[in-house]
Amino acid sequence: MAYYLVVTGSAFATAGTETGDYEVTVEVTSGFAVPEPTGQILLLDFDGAIIDTPGLGSIILDPFDAADIALVYREETQVFKDVIRTFMADDFAAFNITIVTTDDPPLPSGTEFSSVFFGGRNPNSFGISESVDLYNVDFCDDAVVFTESFSPALFSHLPTATELAVAIANVASHEAGHILGLNHVTDDLALMDDQSTADALLVDQRFQQAPLSPDIMTIGTQDSVLLLLETVGPRLDAAFKYVADRLADAWQPSVGP
Repeated sequence: MAYYLVVTGSAFATAGTETGDYEVTVEVTSGFAVPEPTGQILLLDFDGAIIDTPGLGSIILDPFDAADIALVYREETQVFKDVIRTFMADDFAAFNITIVTTDDPPLPSGTEFSSVFFGGRNPNSFGISESVDLYNVDFCDDAVVFTESFSPALFSHLPTATELAVAIANVASHEAGHILGLNHVTDDLALMDDQSTADALLVDQRFQQAPLSPDIMTIGTQDSVLLLLETVGPRLDAAFKYVADRLADAWQPSVGP
């Protein structure tokens, strides 16, 4: 097996501090069991929040209201919520991820879950996450999708409520991907993409294998599906359906003359 070590400047590094001398020691130790995948609960929080964490800083969010994006969507708040949940549930359908929202009954006390908050505005970003939590060490990470940043003016046409909700769902799944350990890639169709235009978000994206973003590494790919399966495991019903569909495709009844 080949191992590659790449030293590269971080996009977040302070100017002038990216270069220097490095001494690296690599030790490979065998004989340890691979950690078992562990399922994750993901809460979609539309109720507003006061967030104060080292990873996200201090953020105050009002409850989600589609009218805060643009007045043309003022009657569409529930449509946005329903579409976001539906498309995120589809994004994670193959994985051992349970998606709930603040419109559902509260989770039992003591339940560990990660949260994606919806609301607010950020002039520089559609969304942020606490960290890239490789292999989901922390079961209680947070991420924010700045829904008010999805101005219709950013797109080549006025998106419908459903189209814009799909865009928000793509970003929400992207940020959830980070708190489950995924990095950025370069592919308009991939959920972890960070290079595409706003219009690309209007089309349903997927977790898939794609080249790593040059901001992460100039070589290599990330197989997002494999990493999620290693981290949270598959949903058994989705796995059985996948096998059944493949068997159905392979079996064709013979047709007589």
